[in-house]
Amino acid sequence: MDQWDAASATAYGLFRAIQAYVEVRFGNDTWTERLIAVQGLGPVGYALSGYLHQAGASLYVSDADPERIARACQAFGSPPEIHPLLGHEIYRVECDVFVPCAMEGILNARTIPYLSCQIVVSAVRFPFDQPASEALLSARGILYVSSNIVARGGPLEI
Repeated sequence: MDQWDAASATAYGLFRAIQAYVEVRFGNDTWTERLIAVQGLGPVGYALSGYLHQAGASLYVSDADPERIARACQAFGSPPEIHPLLGHEIYRVECDVFVPCAMEGILNARTIPYLSCQIVVSAVRFPFDQPASEALLSARGILYVSSNIVARGGPLEI
């Protein structure tokens, strides 16, 4: 299995996890009502964005590489909507689900207060900068789904 095949399989597992937790949290899995923020458009984040777009979700996408953002907007720019963001703007958007697919340690005391979502589904192994940061999400009533749960069925290489 090459990198893109592994990424696609991992992204599909993420997509199905998001679907399940959206249904639990909101009582339905109607994608046309959902706004998903995907941080990081490497192989997994890009493939996940494709699955979400195909299902009918609107997307916020962010990456440190503007070319990756442009590529995603070109590929997924038709309805439903895709909103490109640069840098830390991704933490400040109102969305249903935030999916970190980029770097470890990005959920911390500086970023968590800005999150305006109901669910965080992690694609990275260690999204928190320290163990205590996970409690910050819980205190805000944000459901956290670990990559350890999501990736049980396949590889998780970002």
